[in-house]
Amino acid sequence: MRRAVTFVVIVVVCGVLDVVLHTLTEGFLSPLEAYSPLVERLGLGPVASAWVALAFTGLGLVFLRIERHMAGSALSKGLRYGLAVGLMVQVAMIEVVAILSPSSRGSCASRSTSRW
Repeated sequence: MRRAVTFVVIVVVCGVLDVVLHTLTEGFLSPLEAYSPLVERLGLGPVASAWVALAFTGLGLVFLRIERHMAGSALSKGLRYGLAVGLMVQVAMIEVVAILSPSSRGSCASRSTSRW
């Protein structure tokens, strides 16, 4: 029971931290041209909250599955897993910004024949 409560608390705290950090950095992002039909129907808040809940729950379940195969204390296991996932997400975000940012579409985009 204690492990389940710890899991839920970690998922909720990480989700809230994710939302807060995205809110703080909102001014640095380019506005989206159009939202998906799901966001248009349900609203950005509920859809983003559902995504955050699913993402962090999935990451937590993967950790619970592989935790017993990792060496070290529970704290070191969690820190190593969290840092690895965080680094992967950071690299993915940088890649998306490099591919989709308006400044990266300059001379390279004019030479490209592919379409977005």
